[in-house]
Amino acid sequence: MQTTTLEPGNPRQHEEIAQRAAQVLRAGGLVAFPTETVYGVAASALSEEGVRRLRQFKQSDESRAFTVHIHDPKDIHRFAELTDGAARRLAMKAMPGPITLLVQVKPDVIQRCLAGLGLPPEHENRIYHHGVVGLRCPDHPLGRAVLSAGGGAVIASSANLPGERPPVDAQQAADAVKGQVELVVDGGHCQYAKPSTIVKITTEAAGEVGREEKSGGGGGVQSWAVQREGVYDMRYITKLTRYNLLMVCTGNTCRSPMAQGIARQLLAEHLGVDLEGLDREGIVVGSAGAYASAGVPATPQAVQAVAAKGVDISGHQSTALTRELVDSADVIYCMTAGHRQAVLELVPTAADKTHRVNPDADISDPIGAGEQVYRETAEAIRQSLARRLEELPL
Repeated sequence: MQTTTLEPGNPRQHEEIAQRAAQVLRAGGLVAFPTETVYGVAASALSEEGVRRLRQFKQSDESRAFTVHIHDPKDIHRFAELTDGAARRLAMKAMPGPITLLVQVKPDVIQRCLAGLGLPPEHENRIYHHGVVGLRCPDHPLGRAVLSAGGGAVIASSANLPGERPPVDAQQAADAVKGQVELVVDGGHCQYAKPSTIVKITTEAAGEVGREEKSGGGGGVQSWAVQREGVYDMRYITKLTRYNLLMVCTGNTCRSPMAQGIARQLLAEHLGVDLEGLDREGIVVGSAGAYASAGVPATPQAVQAVAAKGVDISGHQSTALTRELVDSADVIYCMTAGHRQAVLELVPTAADKTHRVNPDADISDPIGAGEQVYRETAEAIRQSLARRLEELPL
């Protein structure tokens, strides 16, 4: 078998190359293609011949399922359900990227997914191994173009024989496949040149690694655990599973502390946990002032205004807004347009995640006003947050 190597001269050729690769896959052939980690060798899970040849190349038996490679994280639902908040956040933040998710899938979901792909139940082991599917969405434009054109279900493994090092450029890939594939797509040298990080998501306890989650949809308790560190280490994966909200006002003694306390209460109610449970759910709510001094307590009026609604901010100490706080936040809610501008002057790239808490109007500063104004301000913040929190991918 003769291997043909295609080299992209410019991004406009991506589609032409991708269509050529798709033709090979549909015909039951194999394609070596680039990712940001290592080169992979792909087959169509819908092709009996393609699956047979991929197993032959990797010297694996029929019980092995290969990792499903998708071009868009939105395609995860075609193969598995991520009912857990931490798992959804991990997929949302890490994909496309150098991560492989091993997801435990319920039998009824497997059958529904197979039917959607047009695969009979007896071919389950092309995609699932003992109820687990591997999912990978590479962060490589040409590699993703190949996967997009491939359609259906593209399964792949690293383009090396067992015991050999995975190839990290097209020449190494061509040498590794030794003419056993129809096509090698040249996407240059791999960005990371090391394997992806593998994270397993199950319905069992995570033990000392990872964390337990209450999943939605009656799915019980899910957990995640890093099975293999690759490009990302355990610390970074933990960071990706969390969701950070930041409330911003001027001095961080009135509006943003009230917003922080109210948001924690609303989120706890939404997730069905107590306030301490928010941390277990990976939800962090903070606040800061665009022009704040550190260590100043919340005003007595602010404390009293939210205490009437069961929110305790009596221990609050003010924090100054910093680049680090902005960078670590997933979403930032500002009390006024001026506060939003202050955030963007600090970090211009934060525009897409920084909003006025009330998109239609500023939340005015109650400082120096009476208790009634504070109560009205707290209620305005509550109503705005209740609408905003419905938009969050929790």
